[in-house]
Amino acid sequence: MTTTYTTQLGNTRKFDDLVEDIFQSAATDQVLSAYSMENGKAVSDFLDKNRNLIQYLEIAPAKIKEYFGGKVARLSLKVMYDPEVEPEYDHGTLFINVSSKGSLKSLMAKLDSLTWEWLLKIPAKDRLYFEVDLDFA
Repeated sequence: MTTTYTTQLGNTRKFDDLVEDIFQSAATDQVLSAYSMENGKAVSDFLDKNRNLIQYLEIAPAKIKEYFGGKVARLSLKVMYDPEVEPEYDHGTLFINVSSKGSLKSLMAKLDSLTWEWLLKIPAKDRLYFEVDLDFA
């Protein structure tokens, strides 16, 4: 027998679905704790639509540290939309911004290595929705 409950909006849902939602939310919060967020609501909404990206956000800090070493000062997430594309056609892009110390040439070389050796190996269907970039702020 499946246990159901009624939401405050009057919708009926299975209890198992509620439990799964709670675990997914807790897991997402744990993954996101490695990042600061420039627009938290937009990031949250974007990840709700693109849950498959969470697996990459979980391993990205270790991958980034592997390439940038201990010089990573901060990782942040930001969602950007192309202002020249109609909203119904723009899926948006989640940026993982890396704030690190070093010369521009050195940082760009590290970012290139990360891109070629990790990011481009991610399936294109997922890679279309996020990028890694340098943050000089």
